[in-house]
Amino acid sequence: MNYENPDWQMILDQIGAIRDQQNFTRQNIGFLLEQFQSMDERIRAAAALAAEGCIFEQGVLGAVTGLSQYDESDAVRYAAIRALGTVVREGIEQGFEESAGATTFLDEAEEWDEYQTGSLTDEYVGVKHALLNLLEYDDDPVIQEPAMDALSWLGFQETIREKVRDLMESGILGLQKSAVRAMGKFPEYWIDDIAALLDDSTDTDLRLTTIHSSTNSKSSTLAVKLLPCLKHSNNAIIAATVDALAGINLTDDLTQILQDFSLHEDPNVQIAAKQAIVMVSRKNFERY
Repeated sequence: MNYENPDWQMILDQIGAIRDQQNFTRQNIGFLLEQFQSMDERIRAAAALAAEGCIFEQGVLGAVTGLSQYDESDAVRYAAIRALGTVVREGIEQGFEESAGATTFLDEAEEWDEYQTGSLTDEYVGVKHALLNLLEYDDDPVIQEPAMDALSWLGFQETIREKVRDLMESGILGLQKSAVRAMGKFPEYWIDDIAALLDDSTDTDLRLTTIHSSTNSKSSTLAVKLLPCLKHSNNAIIAATVDALAGINLTDDLTQILQDFSLHEDPNVQIAAKQAIVMVSRKNFERY
């Protein structure tokens, strides 16, 4: 049962300020650790989200991992899992996984700049396997979705790609969107799947997510599949398509297309087209 702290708004404002300003002093980290123990789930969830910015400070990672697995509130677990995604992303950047060959080999490391205590590979492996267990054994879509988002940084591994396929087959929109976001991290594995999801038969919300996931694909196939999306009645679809085509930058007469859409009646499409023109100009300049 959730207990409502009478000072909940003031505490949430304080947590929000810490997060927005990235002001992770020792005092503020201690404050966040205290809020993990709050009886008010709104406060615990907000503290967990804020902890993403200081996840490698002493005591924070273990506490957030515990919340992700054992808190009685799905909202708190969801927030904690979101925060743990930073650990996976940082582990990849630090070379803890060997992406070539899509193996699960762990490299040796003596030091991690942001986190100085304990065995670094052990901490990383612990978080990774905690997330994998949630994805494998927790049937709650509210938990599976952020777990997939966090693990999507490991999308070069076949184990993760199998999970992506499982979520796509679930028929649950939130899980399918999470799977498509994961495809967007490593689109080279998913060109045909992404192309199929760009068809008119796809749910509009899922199609929008798919368009975003095609942006970094560098695929001429997807560039062709995206063009019909420019005729969609939904302006959000059009704006996302403009951005995706600019990201791929393999469409004939793309600059003219973008200039035409910079005069579109919808202001958000106009903004997207103008930003895309700048992006394409920069990319073309860098080629020479």
